[in-house]
Amino acid sequence: MTLWRITRKDVEKTLKDSLAYLKKRAETLSEEGKKRYRLYELKSRAHKVLAELGGMVYELSKSRRNPLLDAKVKGLIQRLKKLDADIAKLEGRVAKKKAAPRKTKKA
Repeated sequence: MTLWRITRKDVEKTLKDSLAYLKKRAETLSEEGKKRYRLYELKSRAHKVLAELGGMVYELSKSRRNPLLDAKVKGLIQRLKKLDADIAKLEGRVAKKKAAPRKTKKA
């Protein structure tokens, strides 16, 4: 084999390896971009729900003693909790419930 053929094979192999790596890296970055956009979207929705909830609680507080008893307020709180859970899941945080305190035996 001539030096040119050996060099050409090496260059072709390097290019194939490089293209495979770049393709894999581009897919990874694309997935990360999608994840970040989804996170932005969820946070934006949560912000809107929170603003709506605040306005509703304020208006209800003018006429009622406890606005938290209103069905619409409860519904908005549930939506906000769901959005918070989705955000935590997407960010990789796991929302853990607090464990009940342990009872100890007294001797």
